[in-house]
Amino acid sequence: MIEYFMVYALLWILAYLQAIKSNTESNKLFWMQGVVLLVFSALRFETGYDWPVYSSHYNGEMGDAGLVFEPGYQLLVFAFTSLGIPFKYYLSCITAAMIVALMALTKRITPKYKEIAIAITFSLPDFYLIPIFSVIRQTMSLLILLIGIMWLCEGKKKRAYFLIIASFAFHYSTLIIFPLILFVRSLKLSRSTYYVIFIFSFFGYLTSIDFASLFLKSAVELFMPSYGMYMSRDTFNASFFYRAVTGLLTIMIALAVAKSRTYANKDWGGESSFSLNIGLLALLLPILLFNYPTFTSRFMFLGSFFIMALSLYYFHEVLNVKKFVTCLICSVVFALPLYRFLSSSFSTPFVPYQSMLFYDESNSTGNERTQDLLDMLDSLW
Repeated sequence: MIEYFMVYALLWILAYLQAIKSNTESNKLFWMQGVVLLVFSALRFETGYDWPVYSSHYNGEMGDAGLVFEPGYQLLVFAFTSLGIPFKYYLSCITAAMIVALMALTKRITPKYKEIAIAITFSLPDFYLIPIFSVIRQTMSLLILLIGIMWLCEGKKKRAYFLIIASFAFHYSTLIIFPLILFVRSLKLSRSTYYVIFIFSFFGYLTSIDFASLFLKSAVELFMPSYGMYMSRDTFNASFFYRAVTGLLTIMIALAVAKSRTYANKDWGGESSFSLNIGLLALLLPILLFNYPTFTSRFMFLGSFFIMALSLYYFHEVLNVKKFVTCLICSVVFALPLYRFLSSSFSTPFVPYQSMLFYDESNSTGNERTQDLLDMLDSLW
């Protein structure tokens, strides 16, 4: 666990240094954060939930019963295997590409607070460790899609549509996400409408009344039948106190995001309320579709950029909180979800962290620990 908190500390130290010289706009410290993430993530070995599956697929060990992945990912695997590149170096390359894309998007969407935003991203497992270390195909697809949407908003339509179509070839879930984003892009709702939607969803979450399951199940069965596993096995298990606290925190963040409409309106090349709607949708999904936390966490990654951009704007510009104070508050608060994840039984494939500099197939326990977790989940299901 210590390796994760060493990275956590380095990212926040760099964010503090930038906050101290807040009057100077510089990208050096931000890209130093990127180097820290790159070294830590791209050099990992048998660390993360899906390593055994992707390794077996890459090495052709599944036979006729193997998983059939999307054509874009299959083509990528074919290109690397044709060159005789071992799986661990293949994964290093695509991890490096994902981190460069993550950094570029953070810089584009959160230009004034990018150092704080990237430190927060690492702190939240659903925004970094799980997407980058585990659900690789979907993360690649979402990052490509988001870059395409960014270019679409900037009027670069040809290259935008090329990337959007390419994103479908890496994970079919974007076939649902892209139309949803187009719909959200066209929405122009008042604050009061947002508040009503969130209060209605909060009531359902607090009382465990599942308003959206019927629609979600129908959509999944129609467009993404492979996600049926999450529908049948995903479980919601939280006390009333936990739901109350989580719901209230979500509403508080949503209020901050909604009050940042000024920033949302002038961002993204004049796209009125686009980032605002995406941020609020990402906050809404976990309490509206609370029965499927695994399912919704995959989609929350897309909205995390906008949630942080608008929330940090609210802290800094509306409440006039200094960057250094924001760093201090966030570095303390966000240590909790990281510790909670790493100390739970679900972090078995992540702890201890293994680097390819120090581990190989003869002394690694990563795949064994992943199998232990799967056995435990099978017994619970």
